Amino acid sequence: FLNETYINKTLKIFVKEENLPNKPAKWNLEDFYYLVTVIQREYPTGALKIINLKTLEDLGNIVGVGDKVHVVEYHPNKRWLYSISRDGYVSKIDLYSLQIVRQIRVGIDSRGLALSYDGKYLLAGNYEPASVVILDSETLIPLKVIFAAGVDPDGNSVRSRVANVYGINKYQLFAINLKEAGQVWFIEQKPPFKVVKTFTVGRILHELNALDKDERYIAVTSQVDNTYTIIDVEKMEIVKVIKTPKKPHPGPGTLDLKYGFWYANSIGEANITVININTLEIAGYIWPNGIDIKKGGGLFSSPIPPTDNVKYIIFDVVFGPYNGTLFIVDREAVVNGKFGTEAVVKVISWKDLGLQKPGRIVHPEYSYDGKYLIISAWDLHKIIILDATVLPEIKILK
Repeated sequence: FLNETYINKTLKIFVKEENLPNKPAKWNLEDFYYLVTVIQREYPTGALKIINLKTLEDLGNIVGVGDKVHVVEYHPNKRWLYSISRDGYVSKIDLYSLQIVRQIRVGIDSRGLALSYDGKYLLAGNYEPASVVILDSETLIPLKVIFAAGVDPDGNSVRSRVANVYGINKYQLFAINLKEAGQVWFIEQKPPFKVVKTFTVGRILHELNALDKDERYIAVTSQVDNTYTIIDVEKMEIVKVIKTPKKPHPGPGTLDLKYGFWYANSIGEANITVININTLEIAGYIWPNGIDIKKGGGLFSSPIPPTDNVKYIIFDVVFGPYNGTLFIVDREAVVNGKFGTEAVVKVISWKDLGLQKPGRIVHPEYSYDGKYLIISAWDLHKIIILDATVLPEIKILK
C-alpha cells in the first residue's frame, strides 16, 4: 500500500456501470433523503443495511464491504454510496440495485472517507500505513498517496495515523487530522492535490467539525489536551482554543444553525459542550439529572434534519455504569439561557425502549422530515424506530 501501482492491483470490478439499472428497484427517487445506511459491524464479511425512513421499509443488505465499516459517503448524484472499512476496503455501491460495483483496498487499517465538492475524488484516511489515498470516484483508480508524518507538539518526529478526514466544499479543500503528530493538513481537492497549509493544534486528534453553514470555521478535537481548536479556513488561521470536558468525542456533533449553537459529547463524562457559533465562545454545559456524570460519557448526538422541524436533540451515554442511557435536550430552553439539567426534558434508560437487558444505545438520528427517530441498540443487534412527533414520550414504532 505504499504506492498507487500496488493499490491499483487490488481493484475489483463486480459489475460494469453500463449494465446497471437506470432507476431504483426498491425505492423512489423522491425518497432519497429518507435513506439511512446502517453499518452492521459484526457481519463476517461486513454488511450495510439500507432503510427507507419515509416508509420504514428494510430495503435489504449489501454484504462484502469489509470489516467494521467506519464511514459512508453519498455521491451528490444520488446514485452512488461509498464506504470504507477498518481493514482498508473502499467500496463503490449502486443505490439503485443495492450492490457493490467496484472495490479497492487502500490500507491495512483505515478510518476516514471524504468526497470532493464536485463528487470527482475520494480521499481515504489510513491508520496503517500512515497515509491518505486519493481516488477517482468513478473508477476507484488511485491517483495519489500522501504519507502522514510530522513533528508533534512535544517536538518529536513521528509517523501518524490519519484520524478524521473532511471535505470542505465551499473552499474546495480536504482537511485531515494526523492523530499522533497533532497536526491538521489542508489539501486541495484537485490535481496535484497539494498540501496548502498545516497547523499543529494538540495531542491525539480525532474529529473535524464545521461550525457554520459555509464550513468556514472548523473545530479540531484533541482528546488528550481536551480542547477544540477552531480554524478560520478562509483566513487560514487559528482563531480560538476552547477547553472541553474529559476526552471530547463530538462525532458529527449537532449543529443548530437556527439558534446558533453547536453541541458535542465527551467520552470521559456525560457533560455536553455547547458553543455559540456566532461568537465562537462557550455558551454553557448540559448534563442529565439522576446520574453521576463523572462515571462516563457518550459518543453521539442527533443531527438536526434539513427540514429543521424538531424540538429536541438526543444524546447518548455509553461508558460506565449508565451505559444504555439517552437524554433529551430542548433546543429552545438553551436559547432562553437554560443549561445544566434545566435544558434536559427527559432521561431515558434501556428499559424505556423495551429492551430486556442493558447495552450500548447509540447514534440517534432523525428522519429527513423529523417524523421518526432511529436508534442503534448496538449490543442487542437491533434498530429501534421511535415516533419523534411525540417526544419526550417514548412511542416505539418498529
